Amino acid sequence: MGGMVVAPQIPAVESGVGVLRSGGNAIDAAVTAAFVQMVVDPQMCGIGGFGRDGPHADGTEICIDFNGTAGSKATPAMWQDIVIEQDWTGYGYHLKGQVNDIGYGSIMTPGTVAGMAELLERFGTITWQDALRDAIRISDEGYVVTPELWRLWNTPGYGLHIAFGERIRATEASRAIYTKADGSGYMAPGERLMNPDHTRTLQRLAEGGPREFYEGALARELAADLTDNGSYVTAEDLANYTVHVSEPIRISYRGQTVLTNPPAGGGICMAETLKIVEHEDIAALGLNSVEYIDLVGHAMKAAYADWYGHVADPRRFHDVPAICCCRTNGPASGTPGSRLASSSACRATRKRRRRRTSPSLMTPATRSR
Repeated sequence: MGGMVVAPQIPAVESGVGVLRSGGNAIDAAVTAAFVQMVVDPQMCGIGGFGRDGPHADGTEICIDFNGTAGSKATPAMWQDIVIEQDWTGYGYHLKGQVNDIGYGSIMTPGTVAGMAELLERFGTITWQDALRDAIRISDEGYVVTPELWRLWNTPGYGLHIAFGERIRATEASRAIYTKADGSGYMAPGERLMNPDHTRTLQRLAEGGPREFYEGALARELAADLTDNGSYVTAEDLANYTVHVSEPIRISYRGQTVLTNPPAGGGICMAETLKIVEHEDIAALGLNSVEYIDLVGHAMKAAYADWYGHVADPRRFHDVPAICCCRTNGPASGTPGSRLASSSACRATRKRRRRRTSPSLMTPATRSR
């Protein structure tokens, strides 16, 4: 089967391409590559992570949401007295002790294993064991530390943001994996990193299936460790975790149909941005010209304000007024969230675009961002 595999790390791409060459489909390749990516890029993803996917297969278009969920021991008021400030990006908060960012208190109920299994079960043609085979082999052989990975470990933090080095040193188990036994620092570029515990975990997943992670002996070990170290995630949270499958948001953009993920994901933010700029001749502005950046930037800002102010998890907290905050000029149609961007919003954006941002008016903090 023809196709293309894209991933940050070469071993993941090679494994995905191998699946395609062996007759597997795009989902087979994606899941296989993802598991390898979790091995060779450990600070960016892992079996303890979460995510979402929007496959289009056999005429079916769905969104598979396997985002992490807060543990059942978490309460709405548990951190209200230790908030330092909201991050300047608007994405999250900085707390005293950084308890929401590192350590056991920051852990959510992970969804990646369940998400990969859901994708394979619905659309895959290979077995769960086949999808894990390359990841197990590469983990067992160890992988070479790249200059990029070493640089990531050694890049200092800024402001209240935590350096990756601090994350690595946060627990004894993590220090044992990524730092040298003699205390001389991190593994260096070109050295081979071995993580036998990860290899054994992947082998247990292959043998026991995806529910081993949530209900089997592995789940019991995870739950015991989480409990002993003050996590908000319990054994019941792991056992009760489920993937959510839903219809995607659908919008029309310049005659094309665009599909993206519904709330609590950020797809509605992208959809609203597109509907705002749809009314403008973007091509005439020139890619990355001052006018282009000003228009698109204001559109993103307006969409983000709606997303940040209104979007939450509709299955667990409250309904998201996607229809109310975003509409088209024409009659309402399609799924919730498909009526995006009013003409008044477009006019406001055009009005704002007439104001030019001068570098001399930017504060040093603004320029540094």
